[in-house]
Amino acid sequence: MKKIFIAFICLYLNISCAGNNNAPAEDLTTINTPEELNNACKKKSIKYFKEKNKTPNDWTSVWRVEKNIIDVKGEWKVDATKYVVICRIKQGLKEKVMVISIEEKKAFK
Repeated sequence: MKKIFIAFICLYLNISCAGNNNAPAEDLTTINTPEELNNACKKKSIKYFKEKNKTPNDWTSVWRVEKNIIDVKGEWKVDATKYVVICRIKQGLKEKVMVISIEEKKAFK
């Protein structure tokens, strides 16, 4: 959890200092609710898989809010493999500073 928080801070500072005025409109969306983060997380992960010429199916997710931090943990099935998608953001920040992690779910033996 500490590593994710540090990564979030670094990402936020990096993007804040960059001042990218040519960001796509979706990156300028403010995230205030778990539902908004869930939609952004789903959308970004679909884009990730499309760039790899893969089609994700069966999105399921859960979320939690702790103080003003929103976390979403989702799961996709892609070509018979499950992937875990984790997204995090502080309420009120722009979608472009969302932290996202996508990992193949390892099967237990």
